[in-house]
Amino acid sequence: MEILEPIITTDFKEVRAYIEYTRAMLAVGEPIKKCVATLAQCRLDGESDPAFVGLYGGLLFMDGQFANAKKLWDDAKEQNFSYDERIRRQFIARDPADPAKRIRFNGVIEHAKPGLVLIQPEEGPLVISTQTMVGSTLLQRGQKVTFDLTFSAKGPFAEHMLLA
Repeated sequence: MEILEPIITTDFKEVRAYIEYTRAMLAVGEPIKKCVATLAQCRLDGESDPAFVGLYGGLLFMDGQFANAKKLWDDAKEQNFSYDERIRRQFIARDPADPAKRIRFNGVIEHAKPGLVLIQPEEGPLVISTQTMVGSTLLQRGQKVTFDLTFSAKGPFAEHMLLA
């Protein structure tokens, strides 16, 4: 953070420096709101960077700013990100008290079809997952699940699902 701070305080176009600075803030336990405010400073240039979109969108989501996160991800559809850039995980929701631990979320399966599941979390918009089974159980509409949440330039993604 000490190395990147002079860069981000003098040049708002250094998107990658802002991204790494924000990741360092998260690693030392800075509040999500502070991380959102820091990363927002390079938003104009950042929206064309898939790493920015995934990280900033995830931070907005975790801060409860679901509409702003959705708009960011919707606007990102207009960018010419490659498939790999769109799906690369940029942010993993972690416990602020212990950054080594992921946060588990609760939700209900809203839609299930081969290769795709849509989950309605307790808060926020639908989350997608390609995990359609838990153990030998095929996931179906109405089932309660817990999951880890990651974010990419495409939006929120549920991983490591378990039946609740």
